Amino acid sequence: MLFSDRRIVQALKSSFVCAWQSVAPVPKVTIDFGNGRQVSRTVNGNIAFYFCTPSGQVVHVVPGILTPEAFLEQMRIGLLLARGTGYAGVEYVVKSYHSVALEGAVEVNKAPGPPIAKAAVERSVHLAFRRKGDPAAPAPVDPSDWTDNPAFRDGGAGFRESSTAFNHSPEERSLLEADTALNLRDLMPKVHAMLLETPVTTPRDLCKRLYREVLHCDLDDPYLGLLPNVFNHGAVNR
Repeated sequence: MLFSDRRIVQALKSSFVCAWQSVAPVPKVTIDFGNGRQVSRTVNGNIAFYFCTPSGQVVHVVPGILTPEAFLEQMRIGLLLARGTGYAGVEYVVKSYHSVALEGAVEVNKAPGPPIAKAAVERSVHLAFRRKGDPAAPAPVDPSDWTDNPAFRDGGAGFRESSTAFNHSPEERSLLEADTALNLRDLMPKVHAMLLETPVTTPRDLCKRLYREVLHCDLDDPYLGLLPNVFNHGAVNR
């Protein structure tokens, strides 16, 4: 659903240099019903999106899959932060943004309603570049810097082509929205905290810790943590 959305494709092509890496084989489970009848499916697959400077330093991470609209918002943030490092430095930008974002996420998640309000995200981005009482802080970035692409305007409303390449059922959309809420509410604050602790890092250095502590998928475990949880200690290794 995410990469079938033309708004996402347009934004990626016009504003980012994209790379992809598989960090582990996708585990599969097969149930044998006898008489040649089997059912196979993948389990515990997950994904993380890193937003980096041209030199490969991480400024933002999106854990898991989001709705196209929510992902576009995170892309805007990643782009703004990467641009800001050119005059404010990676450590300053990463610490400034993620400290404010973590504080905002904690406060927003205390209240009923959506897990991360758009206003809280916007506030985090702007305060990342202008700390109160800090005369050395750089001037705030003009928001027009990251709305020059129509794919980024109002959740992609400025993009003239149809928003999606394929139709999806209401059930599929509902599941994606539930995953989005969970990822933003529970996983994103962990990302903020992790990048505050290690503000200058690369995807290679962050990968295993991110998968283990945020996505709960230990890449050093040959069973990726599935053995005790999914099979309840009843799996047979052959």
